[in-house]
Amino acid sequence: MNDTKFTPGPWACQESEHCGGTVFYIAQEKGAPYTPYYSDVAQTCHGERVDVQRANAHVLAAAPDLYAELYDLLPILEHNILKHQPDSIDNNHYYSIKNRLKRIQDALSKARGESK
Repeated sequence: MNDTKFTPGPWACQESEHCGGTVFYIAQEKGAPYTPYYSDVAQTCHGERVDVQRANAHVLAAAPDLYAELYDLLPILEHNILKHQPDSIDNNHYYSIKNRLKRIQDALSKARGESK
């Protein structure tokens, strides 16, 4: 996964109270590999938005792990499914899987900032 330009994982999510609001802080976990382009994300919110921002913060914290797993899994799936279609898979199922693999490729491209 050497083509990434974002702060490498793992990331962690921390939550604290500050100035009457809840702050969600997403950053590299301790012991994560050093990166010269390190960054972190903080979001402060109040009231009903806290639950939504908490859920968003957990998704953000999981992003590097999700990216790495999909990035590593994609060539395996492409090789095993697209290049060696088993006779037991009907055409509809095959094209459904092929479309899902394309969506994974698109999501990885989006994470790298290559598409909008």
